[in-house]
Amino acid sequence: MKKSTYLLSLLLLFSLLALTSCSSNPPDCSTYGDGVYEIYTYNPETGNCEGKSIPKNKCGNGVAESAENACNCPKDVDINLPRSEGGCSGNKGEYLEYYCTKDNTCQTKVTDAVDKKTKLLSFSNGNDYTLSAQVTYNSPFIIGEHEFEVEVELNKIQSTDTRKIKDLTIEGLYIITNENEIIASKELSKKFTTPGEKLKIVVEHDSDLFKLKDFSKTMRSVNLQVSLSYSVDYYTMQTGGNYTFQRSDPQSVKPRQLLENTLLVIDPTKETETEVVDTGWGSVS
Repeated sequence: MKKSTYLLSLLLLFSLLALTSCSSNPPDCSTYGDGVYEIYTYNPETGNCEGKSIPKNKCGNGVAESAENACNCPKDVDINLPRSEGGCSGNKGEYLEYYCTKDNTCQTKVTDAVDKKTKLLSFSNGNDYTLSAQVTYNSPFIIGEHEFEVEVELNKIQSTDTRKIKDLTIEGLYIITNENEIIASKELSKKFTTPGEKLKIVVEHDSDLFKLKDFSKTMRSVNLQVSLSYSVDYYTMQTGGNYTFQRSDPQSVKPRQLLENTLLVIDPTKETETEVVDTGWGSVS
C-alpha cells in the first residue's frame, strides 16, 4: 500500500512538472525599454529580460539618426535606401545620378548619357572682318550644372590704303533662340586689332530664369549671337602724296549663327526634361 502510494505521488509530481513546463512561456521583452536605445532580450538561464543601452548620436550604433545619411555614416544607413530616408544611389531622372562627395554629402552628377559637343561658327560682314567662334556645350543641357564655353578668334580685319577697320569690339555674346529668347548671355568689352587674337569666355545662363517657366522637352533653334561695334577710317590721297582720313561713326552689328536645331534642357529640381518655347523672356534687338 505504501509502495503504490509512493509511485502515485511520483507520477503526480512528474505530471505537474510537465504541465508547468508546457504552460510557462518566456516573457515578452519587447515591452521593456524604448526599443531603440534600450534593448531588452530574454536570458533563458535567468528566465528574465535583460537590457543593454546603446549610445546616442554615434555612427555605428546601428540606429539611423537624423544627422546621419549613407554618405557620412554608411554603417547605420544603407546607401540603397530612398533619398528621403538618407540613401544616396540610383538616378534622378534620366541624366543625373546620386553620389557621395568627398565632404560626405549626397549630390547629383551628370551620367554618361550626356554628350559634350563642340561647334565652329563663322561671322563676317563683307570684307570688314571675319571672326570664328568655337562653342562647347553639353547635350542635354543641365540647368545649374552646365554653361556654354565660347572661344572667339579674329581671323581677318580689313586694312587697305583707303579703308581701315578701327575699334572692332565685342560687346556681348548671347545664346538665343529664333524667337529672341535669351538663354545665356555675357556682357563684355573686348577690342580686337590683330588677326590671331583670341577670347575664351563662359557665357552664363540664369538658372532662376529657366525655372520660372514650366518647360516641356526641347529648346528649338538655339543660336550664338555676337554683338559687335566698329568704326571705319577712310583715307584720301592729297596732292603731294599725303593721305588724310575721316573716321565714321561707330556702327553696331549683331550677327548670329545656328548652334543647335534642338537642344534638350533638364531641370534637376523637377527631374524632367524641359522645353523653351514662346517664353517672352526678353530679347536682343
